[in-house]
Amino acid sequence: MKKLYTLSILLVLIVSSALLLAPSGGRTGTYSGSPGDNGTNCSNCHSGTPANVMNVITSNIPAAGYDPGVTYTLTISITHPTNNTFGFQITAEDSNDSKVGGFGAPNTSVQVVNGGNAVTHTNSGNSGTSNARTWTVDWTAPSAGTGDITFYVACLASSGSNTNNQVSLSSKTVSEDVATAPINLMVNVTDESCPGECDGEINASATGGAGAPFSFTISGGQNTNLCPGQYTVTAFDSDNNSTQQTVTVGAGEPVDTPSIILDFDRVVANSANATSYRWFVNGNLIPGADSSWVFVSQNGYYQAIALSSTGCEAPSDSLHFTSFSVGGHHLDTDKIFPNPGNKQINWSTGVKHVRLYNLHGQIIVERSGHNIQHLEIPENITPGRYILERINDENESVKKPWEKL
Repeated sequence: MKKLYTLSILLVLIVSSALLLAPSGGRTGTYSGSPGDNGTNCSNCHSGTPANVMNVITSNIPAAGYDPGVTYTLTISITHPTNNTFGFQITAEDSNDSKVGGFGAPNTSVQVVNGGNAVTHTNSGNSGTSNARTWTVDWTAPSAGTGDITFYVACLASSGSNTNNQVSLSSKTVSEDVATAPINLMVNVTDESCPGECDGEINASATGGAGAPFSFTISGGQNTNLCPGQYTVTAFDSDNNSTQQTVTVGAGEPVDTPSIILDFDRVVANSANATSYRWFVNGNLIPGADSSWVFVSQNGYYQAIALSSTGCEAPSDSLHFTSFSVGGHHLDTDKIFPNPGNKQINWSTGVKHVRLYNLHGQIIVERSGHNIQHLEIPENITPGRYILERINDENESVKKPWEKL
């Protein structure tokens, strides 16, 4: 019976020693204290009440967050007033408490366990220096869209005999660096109208980035009444991300003062560098008239305003128009009919020569004779406006508009 007791005591000592020595080489199984590990930690095997400790985990993950697939270094640091034997286990979980990322062991003081989901210390990595211990581990970030990640660690500070233990729990949450769409800044610039006016304008709009509301600043402080020069436009999105664009307000382009003349039934303006015109009759704007000529529509004072490419204006003198006729004789009052017409033009006073012009001044039909009082119109003449000129025996000439149906 004495031998049996001795064997039983020996077995107890062997098992107890194995339990004491196992944590010194790290622990497989889930002991990080994380939600995914059901809160299991060092206190499940070692005496000591767990305490939450701040700043145990540090890393080189940027403040903006981790990038998918990039490997980062995590550092675990623990101290104790008297103990100099240490151990730990760390894991990483997403917001659903699922294991994420992949761990690596960069040195012999740590080892990867639990199928790559955790790291713990080794036999050569449990001794402290001056009652402190630091470990470094590698962690490779998961795929894009994983979101926030929390690292959980459970640390043990022991006297080496499983007495006076201190169990510390800590966590650190990092965000995923989600790239913000670029801000698309669109700037519309209106150049100065005329030299010295300083009436340029800048209008900006934006899309993309973190979205509306957008705000804008312009060097110089305003977007209107701008003199020629370069300006920097800055756009800010709702997260205060910004982008810039440098634009130029161009100098005003002067425009030559136009001259105007009467050409058949049109008033024609000429300005060497005008890009468009505005027309007035008796001081009233003629709607839609923006070319270099306008049809005479009534008696009165005709005036053109020439416009440069930047909107600089130059007015012409006024042309006083009182009649379609250019002579001063009885042909002036002689009506032509039918007007509009189709096959023939008639009038009362006989003439010796008659011509029909198009609006480009080209002769379309011409007839000479004695006491001519009508003109036959060829069928191939296209409908539109024409000018009829009649010359009498005294070589007096009159031109009047006629329209073919």
